[in-house]
Amino acid sequence: MWKTLQYSISTRAVHQIIGLLITGPTVLFAAELTQQVRRPVALALVDAESHLLVANHHSGTLSTIDLDVRRVVGEIRVGRTLSAFVVGRKRAIGVALDDTDSCLITGEIRGHEFHAQGKMSVGRTPVHVLLSADEQRAFVASLWARQTTIVDIAVRAKPRVLATIDLPFSPLLQICLPNPRYLVVAGAFGGELALLDIEAARLLHVHRLEGNNFRGLAISADRQSLYVAHQILNEYPATTRGGVHWGGVLVNVIRSVEIATLHVAQPSTRPAGDLRYLGHPDRAAGDPTGLIVSKEGRQILAFAGVSELAISDREADYFQRVSVGRRPTALILGARGQTVYVANMMDDSLSIVPLDTSTGVQSIQLGPPRELSLAERGEQLFYDATLSSDGWLSCHSCHTDGHTNGRLNDNFGDDSAGAPKRVLSLLGVGATGPWSWGGKVMGLEEQVRKSIRTTMRGTEPTHEQVTALVAYLRTLPPPPSLLRARQRHTGETVSRGARVFRQQGCTDCHEPPRYTSPEIYDVGLQDRLGNRRFNPPSLLGVSQRSALFHDGRAISVRDVLLRYRHGIDRNTSSTEIEELIDYLNSL
Repeated sequence: MWKTLQYSISTRAVHQIIGLLITGPTVLFAAELTQQVRRPVALALVDAESHLLVANHHSGTLSTIDLDVRRVVGEIRVGRTLSAFVVGRKRAIGVALDDTDSCLITGEIRGHEFHAQGKMSVGRTPVHVLLSADEQRAFVASLWARQTTIVDIAVRAKPRVLATIDLPFSPLLQICLPNPRYLVVAGAFGGELALLDIEAARLLHVHRLEGNNFRGLAISADRQSLYVAHQILNEYPATTRGGVHWGGVLVNVIRSVEIATLHVAQPSTRPAGDLRYLGHPDRAAGDPTGLIVSKEGRQILAFAGVSELAISDREADYFQRVSVGRRPTALILGARGQTVYVANMMDDSLSIVPLDTSTGVQSIQLGPPRELSLAERGEQLFYDATLSSDGWLSCHSCHTDGHTNGRLNDNFGDDSAGAPKRVLSLLGVGATGPWSWGGKVMGLEEQVRKSIRTTMRGTEPTHEQVTALVAYLRTLPPPPSLLRARQRHTGETVSRGARVFRQQGCTDCHEPPRYTSPEIYDVGLQDRLGNRRFNPPSLLGVSQRSALFHDGRAISVRDVLLRYRHGIDRNTSSTEIEELIDYLNSL
């Protein structure tokens, strides 16, 4: 049926269909493509902008779209899963990242084709790549390794590491500043911005902004400011229906930060910048992402949670909103500044949006879809802000990519209001019941349903939605320890720390192999309502968290043991504590 349909449509007919486009999207399919889930995550214009290369995460492929005829003309496999892809403007070079194999892949761009030539390992889970101004180096941000790697790509077939810069947080996005010596790296979960000197290969400053989920970075048209698209999950108010619907619980913003303030080690005030609020009650703008700025200064970004593209007027005082495919994530602006290409991650499509949207939006399917598994349908729902009241937030907004934004929220998870709790990571959550800080929820299905009702304040989810979300959550493994992610040798202190862990009775609450238990315990710390009894979170991947305890008062395992002496006998020596720290950071 698929091939019969495709072969019945001639190229001339395709042009006729395109010519009839006036309003809504038209979907154009390509023939002889494999039925698979692609999940597009990156875009690159090639061959004098006559073609577009689309990097697909789940399939590990690059799709080639002929923009003249508006259809897919080819697809090649590049890696197991692709997390990023970029091409040069001065050189015929392309660089892809495979986040499953933790490697960088270099190759040549010949016309509209990518030919892989070189491959090398980088830090665990690479997620973003940039090219230097001269396109002789690539900068790779690795999520779980917490590193930026500087790679020499002068010889395409032989990439080599020049330097690795360790970061105190998990990175996601990078952007080169107007002075090409400096690179800004944004945190994947919390509110960190790091300034790197890439010539000296060192970290200069880390600024912590009020916010989370940094999903868009752009330089202003006057090159004086850094724009950051992100969210702010507030500690108060509680997640009542009004608190969510009126935008008090979570707000979506574009922050403007003066670039000069990023160069100051300890500014008198944090480089907070100005905020531009996105969305409003009755039309929220969940999960802003993919920010770009046109030459005229127009801000363009996706509201990924509600499947819309937003285009500002020239003063950026008003955003026109255009419906596109499901979960738009990657955006690229044509050289003439008249067209935006949008990769829609959750329905494997590309939207072509004129900045003057009166001529309509065109849509291209990347290939024939196959029936989604239950977990894949759950993945779609996890990133869908329409599950919440008015579209303010998705599951991802608080549990960033399944992990945690590390912030506090008063969300009735403990059946009370007035005592905000730290957002828990969902990585590995399928095996760590019971759920919630109070340990009162015995089924993961019950926890998901409760979160949609009392945290997101959405409509009652269907049985199918809950089942799909649970299936997806059960696929999420715990993160690797920072030591393993950086491939650092653990040493004998870890073995000795394991003995201290047992001797101190830590296994009573954090029992291997999940390093948690189903009971609740008096932990010696109380919340704002006086409650002292909590269910212990798993310690697997604890080194990848930036906030610990129910209220986030500790910032590291070292802080937990040395500052708060949590679970530590008074006779424990400083050497034993250091060994215990090493052991916990190895989990």
